[in-house]
This record gives sequence, structure tokens and C-alpha cells, in this order.
Amino acid sequence: MSSGSFQPRISATLAERNQARSQETRGRLVAAAIDCLSERGYSGATTPLIAKRAGVTRGALQHHFASRTDLDVAVIDFVSEALNFSLDVDALKDAPLAERVAHLVDAYWSTFGGKLFRAALHIWLAVLHDEALAQRMSEQLFALQERIEPLWRALFHDVGLSTRELRTLRHVVMGAARGYAVERLITGTGAGAPERKMLIRMTLRELQFVAKTARTQAALACVDLPGGEEG
Repeated sequence: MSSGSFQPRISATLAERNQARSQETRGRLVAAAIDCLSERGYSGATTPLIAKRAGVTRGALQHHFASRTDLDVAVIDFVSEALNFSLDVDALKDAPLAERVAHLVDAYWSTFGGKLFRAALHIWLAVLHDEALAQRMSEQLFALQERIEPLWRALFHDVGLSTRELRTLRHVVMGAARGYAVERLITGTGAGAPERKMLIRMTLRELQFVAKTARTQAALACVDLPGGEEG
């Protein structure tokens, strides 16, 4: 067998290594951007500083992210993944309802309380003054909503929430956790253990109420009421 027979495999291996290096570099750049944003804010997180923090040249940064908007979008993607897709829904979906709610609220509370949210917050504030970034964020948010809803539906598959109720509950839970995180940034208050526990209780009570209502309606639907049959 000639040595040329090995050429396709060698080329494939080199391509895989190059792709892995490229992904690793992108990951370092996103991580560096998150660090710089959370520490220095949007205006202070310059691309030269981000490249230096990541240990790459400015040219390498521009190779992976042609514009600052591209890098900002990548950061929001990373934060969104950590915020919304860190739960193992398949492992949790058959757990007791109280356990599912506690895990869900804790996941949001933890992420909103850390540097990932601080970095994302600076980008979201920058959207107010950048139309191009605002358009990209709007498109990204729409796509994200399409991905999040099935996860919540799977997590609370046995409750009987309508699409509107599910969406409203998600907005309330995320809004409460996000709002307290902003308050912490402004006032320096504590981790908010009492507030987190109350949010868990409120969410659980709402889900239990919806589930009870759904069971009642299902039971009534099975009852033959007098005069309900045609003669």
C-alpha cells in the first residue's frame, strides 16, 4: 500500500486539530471578554485589552470576531447557555415538583448573581446606543425563546400549564431573579437567601394551583351530568 493512501486521513486529522484550536481560542476570547466586561464595564472592555487577557494578538481576535458586535453576541450566547440550559431536564423531569422548582430557581439565582450576568448586563445597556447591536440582540432573543420554552414544557410536563401560563411564569421567575441581581449590584446587599426561598415557594404554589385546577377540570369532564345525554 502506498503512503499516499494515508493522505486523506492525515488531512482530516489536521483539519480536526485546527478546528479544535480555533474553538479553544474562541473560548478564551469569550472568557476574557466576560472577565473584562464584568470588571471594567463596556467602555473599559476594549478589544486590545480582551486580546491581551486571552493571550492572543489583536489580529487573532479579528480573525475569530470580525466586529465588536460579533464578540458581544458570542458573549450573550455563552451567558444564555449557562443561564437557561445548565439544568439536566431529563434527570429532573420526573422528580417531585418541589425539587424541580428549587433546582430551577437556584440555577437562575446563581447565574444572575455572578460575573456572567454582570458582563451581559453591560452589553444589554450598550444596546441602547447601538442600533446594529440592538438588531442582533433582538434576533438572538427571539431564537433563544424558541429554545427555552420546550425545556420548561418538559420540566413541568405534568402540571398542565398553557403556553401563555408557562411563558408568564418563566418571565416572572427570571424577572425576579434578575431584578434582585441588579439590586445587589447597586446596593451591595447580601446573597438574598430569604428572597430566593420565597421565590421558590411562590413558584411552587402557582404550579400546584394550576395542577390542581387541571385535575379538577379533567374530573368534571368525566362526569355525566343530568340531561347531558340526548334522548
